[in-house]
Amino acid sequence: AAAASSSHGGGASTRAAVCALSQTQLLRLFGVNFIPFIGFGVVDNVIMLTCGDLIDHTLGVTFGISTLAAAGLGNIVSNSMGFLTTDLVQGVASRMGLPQPELD
Repeated sequence: AAAASSSHGGGASTRAAVCALSQTQLLRLFGVNFIPFIGFGVVDNVIMLTCGDLIDHTLGVTFGISTLAAAGLGNIVSNSMGFLTTDLVQGVASRMGLPQPELD
């Protein structure tokens, strides 16, 4: 284990041991972070494509905006919904029962 030092205000220095993670810890850490990213990606893209298409066929036709502008507006809606669905996706991922990496 290597030692790292850092100073925290007033010139006081502390030393903390830094231990390498085992292969099992790395895999578990990867798993518990990977699954929510997949969930967010699916939700984000479904909303973006659906809203972009809807905007293109309604506002695009009515106001003559380009398909690219409709896609940009769909992306704005998707990003907003991403903030609202964060807890839902995290909750589903946590209920999957993936083993925690135990990084103590």
